[in-house]
Amino acid sequence: MQALTENQIRASLLNVSQSERKNVALPADLAESPWDEMDFYGARDCKLALVGYVVALVDDEPAGLLRQAEAKPRTPEAYTGFDVEAARAARIAAMRENVTAFVRAVRDGV
Repeated sequence: MQALTENQIRASLLNVSQSERKNVALPADLAESPWDEMDFYGARDCKLALVGYVVALVDDEPAGLLRQAEAKPRTPEAYTGFDVEAARAARIAAMRENVTAFVRAVRDGV
């Protein structure tokens, strides 16, 4: 993932109004993000716990979506024999495959 600035992230948000775009609270440590290790950028709004956004490179251009959750996220429960790292790797692989396709579909109105 290429490093993105606050302005690029805000401009990439496809499903928000100008005022919502302007009011998105981005993390203070955005510049310190490990961009070269990411396939997409996602974060929760620093001021609104239920609001999150994801930005993916779609056709080499940043495209992002903002979403408000209906409930606060919960921590997944582990059980004996549960391979936390394997589950994490599987979630990352699934997210990697789905994010770009989803953002492209929204961008293209599919």
